[in-house]
Amino acid sequence: MDEVLIDKQYYVGSYNAAIHWRLLDASDILSKSASDQFQLPVNKRAFGLINTEQDGKQVLMSNPTRTIIDLLDKPKLVESIYLVEKAVVNYTNSQYKDFELMFQYAHSFPSGAFYKRLGFLLERNFPNKTKLINHCLKNISRGYSYLDTRNMSDKIISKWNLWISQEMKYNPQKLVAESLR
Repeated sequence: MDEVLIDKQYYVGSYNAAIHWRLLDASDILSKSASDQFQLPVNKRAFGLINTEQDGKQVLMSNPTRTIIDLLDKPKLVESIYLVEKAVVNYTNSQYKDFELMFQYAHSFPSGAFYKRLGFLLERNFPNKTKLINHCLKNISRGYSYLDTRNMSDKIISKWNLWISQEMKYNPQKLVAESLR
């Protein structure tokens, strides 16, 4: 592990943190490039990070709520928006679920796309969570964002100001949360 990571300039996040918190399974990632997204710079967003031991060394790692924020803010950190969706579903059904904390974190940095993606995915998988969905709607930005920054988006969901793929729009199948061992 790099000394820079140990010096706390970077943290373990995205894919690796989602695996650690059991929001995703190691088998979810097919390509090596996604699993290589291991170190993220702390920058000015030093919230939701905890000290933990990994491979016998102390490192910073995003907590479960921060992990979801990172995935929603930058879905390209994993292979597809479907993995982000899976992580959101598992988080929402987990002991870690804390949307009040998530919204506090989200107000710490400007990302209109975060609220668009979260609101869309909550509405898609948990339509009865109207309080959370309405909070997201109140906080979306004016411009349009891409739901998945890696794949072709050819449809606009005007309610969420999101470009989404035709496959995502016409595949309303809800994900079932996995058991979080």
